[in-house]
Amino acid sequence: MAATAVVAVAVVAAALLIFGRFDETPLRPLPAGAFADCAACPPLRTIDVPPDRAAPPKAPFAIGVYEVTVGEWRSCVAAGRCSAVPLDLSDLGSDRAPVAGVTIAEVDDYLRYLTDTTCRPYRLPSDAEWEYAARARTAKGALVSWQTGDAPPRREDYCAQANLADQTFDGEVSFSTDRAELRAAFAARVPRDGFTVLDCAESPARCRHDTGRYLVTERILPAAPDQRRPGLLPCTDGHASVAPVGSFPANGFGLHDVIGNVWEITRVPRLDASCGLHALRGGSYINAGRSVDLAYRACGVDLAADSSRRPYVGFRVVREPAFGNDTPRCPSGQHHVTENVD
Repeated sequence: MAATAVVAVAVVAAALLIFGRFDETPLRPLPAGAFADCAACPPLRTIDVPPDRAAPPKAPFAIGVYEVTVGEWRSCVAAGRCSAVPLDLSDLGSDRAPVAGVTIAEVDDYLRYLTDTTCRPYRLPSDAEWEYAARARTAKGALVSWQTGDAPPRREDYCAQANLADQTFDGEVSFSTDRAELRAAFAARVPRDGFTVLDCAESPARCRHDTGRYLVTERILPAAPDQRRPGLLPCTDGHASVAPVGSFPANGFGLHDVIGNVWEITRVPRLDASCGLHALRGGSYINAGRSVDLAYRACGVDLAADSSRRPYVGFRVVREPAFGNDTPRCPSGQHHVTENVD
């Protein structure tokens, strides 16, 4: 028995050395009812699912309280497992901003990093899991169609609940990069798709405090006069671009920013040929119309190429098993991102 215990301790110690487990003390206070697997891991909440539920999801799951942040992504970069923060949104200046502009390969790198580091499988939410978590429940147990209830608020009240396209949004989104190949990918789309690309060495005044060599700008809305623009929400949420995660109230399950801030990537069932492998859910700071409905999903989105990067697309994670008091396991062999089976 003693020899077995020694061997078990040795195996665990080896796993910690191989996979680089973090200190499990969070760097910041966790929201009530949330848990995290390590100091730099996304906070999670367990979403219960009724055992007699007929449609997916049919089992509990743990999902990120927030969209994955720049600070969390940087921990993966520091470990040598992720590329640098994909897009430099210099106006943000905050590790609490959602990481954005990721390709699906980069997302998978991050998920593998969390899986290997914590000895627990991490993945993207399935489309069904995302919608179930986003709709949450009322006190009577019914799923809702808006994050605060069945009826959406008046348009002038949206700004108190989510970061959407309000009167502070100027119709353009910008980011900077040092990568010449990324600059070339976007330059190839000018001007048909509304992109402009500036060399900051030649136009320093236009680039202002952006830190990359090239400034890429995408025009989302037509130019409009300074007066209130009817295509945007008739209110102000205080954020012209992305907001630090958690800046707006949580839904009934305690999740923030399920509507607005950045679009969130989900995996869709293999049988759903109409949508491809991934969908985008929840809308973003550039949206104010039907795309902010919890039932809406954007399909057929290219998430593989450099030229598909967008500063308004991010993601949140799902972790298995669903509960925070489980015992981590680091089996020998390769770790991989768990596929959803909805």
